[in-house]
Amino acid sequence: MYLVSLRIESDCGLASAARGLNKIIYSLNAYPINNDLNYVLALTILDSKERRENIQLLMRGLRKDFISINIIPSKLSNIVFTGIKRGHGVLYPLIRNNAIPILPLMAGDGYESFNFLVRDKEQMSKVISEVSSNNVIDYVTYEKVTDANTLINTLLRRVRELVLYDLSEYELSILRMAYSGGYFSWPKGTDINELAQELGVSKPLISYHLRKALNKILNKLLT
Repeated sequence: MYLVSLRIESDCGLASAARGLNKIIYSLNAYPINNDLNYVLALTILDSKERRENIQLLMRGLRKDFISINIIPSKLSNIVFTGIKRGHGVLYPLIRNNAIPILPLMAGDGYESFNFLVRDKEQMSKVISEVSSNNVIDYVTYEKVTDANTLINTLLRRVRELVLYDLSEYELSILRMAYSGGYFSWPKGTDINELAQELGVSKPLISYHLRKALNKILNKLLT
């Protein structure tokens, strides 16, 4: 079995909305209704201070190829929506060739990325050939899945995208620096003083962003 990562150039509704918002849009579920239409359940994070304007930007991008859009009400900064959109020849080849999509799918400025499982290289070649007939492929990588642990770790890497999706770049960079420096190890490899010195900011600011980032992560995992 092989895990395939495939990225295509895209200017579809999801990619256009991602460009307008300067955010990643995550498709939590997506399946082809037929060769032309896909059903999508997706989410992204919005800046709460400009929520109305950002929703307008989101809708402007999605209308490029969405036939219907339904925004699920939320008081949080994230936004979840469903809809039916015109496809561009990726999901249908996956299903037709019995490949297994791994969610979430991701759309960013000018691209969409897909991950899926196939039995062998012949099945992988068929999928890639069909996708490339309608799309420009940026890259394709794959890795062999040799056992259950490899598969579970692979799936967890995909889940990580959702666990971290609403962290700001600053929160994520501080969290990574703290983790790689051994802040969460015992005994500690670094402390707040060293992190603050390295970043040139105050200790309370480092502590605030660490706690905020951890709270976002634990809130998803423990509630």
